[in-house]
Amino acid sequence: MALFENLTAELLKNPIFWAFVLGFIRNILGYLENIARDRTEKYDASKLAETELKWIAMMIFISQWLPVEAAAGLSFVVDIFTSGIKTLKQTKT
Repeated sequence: MALFENLTAELLKNPIFWAFVLGFIRNILGYLENIARDRTEKYDASKLAETELKWIAMMIFISQWLPVEAAAGLSFVVDIFTSGIKTLKQTKT
């Protein structure tokens, strides 16, 4: 049982694990945001890979200076901010 506890503790410290989990959550939230704007919007599976790659890069980069929990929070804020800018640019044109 101690092996499993150590493995779980190490997994929770790993920024790649959190990047996958939070990237998946952000992908689903992004889809729900798109559905709220346009009910005919279909799920684009390629966006999942795009979101995951972006999250992995952010989490690895930020977790070099901050603890994983802070890196996850900051990555989420950066992602929301950048997607908001992207949405504003699209509505402007």
